[in-house]
Parts: sequence; C-alpha cells; structure tokens
Amino acid sequence: MSKIMIALWLMILSMATACGQGLPNDFATLTGNYSDRGLDINGDGKFEYLNIDVGVHIEYAGEYSLNGYLYDPNNRKVVWSADHMNLSYGDHTMQLAFDGKGSRDRAAASCS
Repeated sequence: MSKIMIALWLMILSMATACGQGLPNDFATLTGNYSDRGLDINGDGKFEYLNIDVGVHIEYAGEYSLNGYLYDPNNRKVVWSADHMNLSYGDHTMQLAFDGKGSRDRAAASCS
C-alpha cells in the first residue's frame, strides 16, 4: 500500500479582509482532531471517496474554507478537496471528500 501525505489549510473569508482591516492571528485554528473513512457508494468494494473530518476552532464567526491536497510518495499532488462553511464561535468539524478514483489512478501511475 502506498503512503499518501495530506496538506491542509484553513482560509478565512470575511468582510474584514475584503475591507483591508486585517485579522488577528488566532481567528481560526486547526484543532489537530482528524478522522478518515472510505465511502463505497456503489457497493463494488472500491472507495469512491476518502472522507477526512478536520476539527477547527473558530474565534470569530464568519465564512471559512478548508482546502486540502493529497500527495503521492514522490511529493506530487494527487487530488484536492475543499469545504466551505459559515461558522459560529467554537469547535466545529469540516469535511474534505477526496475523489477515490483519481487517487487510485494517480497512485498507480506513481508506482510505475
């Protein structure tokens, strides 16, 4: 089985940035809580999606986007995913759904 690395980042979308007011450094953070699971939609035994739940802590309510890339062992991007939510203060879970077929095809190509 090949190893896949993931890179995540949380983007803050708000009127404050649009107006050039700037944001405090601790506007939102990744909590370090993660879980993953494969999703087999059609019952063929292969995952159509790899879902990764990502914990985030929000200090200021607003719109947030979470983006992530999966990388193959050669550090090449395999597939990307994004989630966008309007969140209130507190801890939340955002989800990235990575395309399983694209991941399998690219991982197979990187092994050749």
